[in-house]
Amino acid sequence: SATLIEFDIFNFGGIPQTLTPMGVSINGIPQGINQPQDGVFTGVLGTDSTFTFKFDRTFDFSEPGEYTITVYTQLEEDSVLDNDTTSITIFSAPTISELPYQEGFEEDNGFWSVDASSQNSSWAYGEPTGLTIDQAASGDFAWVTNLEGNHENDERSFLVSPCFDFSGLTEDPVLQFAIFLNLSAFGAQAFVETSTDGGETWAKLGTDDS
Repeated sequence: SATLIEFDIFNFGGIPQTLTPMGVSINGIPQGINQPQDGVFTGVLGTDSTFTFKFDRTFDFSEPGEYTITVYTQLEEDSVLDNDTTSITIFSAPTISELPYQEGFEEDNGFWSVDASSQNSSWAYGEPTGLTIDQAASGDFAWVTNLEGNHENDERSFLVSPCFDFSGLTEDPVLQFAIFLNLSAFGAQAFVETSTDGGETWAKLGTDDS
């Protein structure tokens, strides 16, 4: 769908800045932002100040997959380039409406992704070769917390599925999946959560003793 890109500009320099040209690329491809209308910040940005800027044109992220968005300033007289660029990677997930849904991850990662809120994530898609998990539940490929060994210390990570459209169901959906757990005794846990508002809020599925 058509989406606006919004970002914050911060002035690290010692003097106010104005007429700052900017650009944006998606997956390394410059998006040809028109200048001077939309590709130039025409306000005055004081020292140690921040302004939220939004490009006028929209971008289509409806095609499922990963998108790395890079935004950068282009001041000719700027001698410090390290702080001129910021990047973020987002994932556009498909909506699954054909049920029942089955995914063995043999052709690709199934459009599952690691949530950006994860901390010290070791989730990876590929062929497991660790001592504890040395093979997939079926076939050769799987999602594993570290394909070659243990998960990270202090890890709090989330693997997110594609979106599902259950509007045509007359009964509650049933979730079944193969999982192998090797949890420590220091409060480690694994759980499934669901969201009905596009990931804004989440609720645990089932109860702790189920």
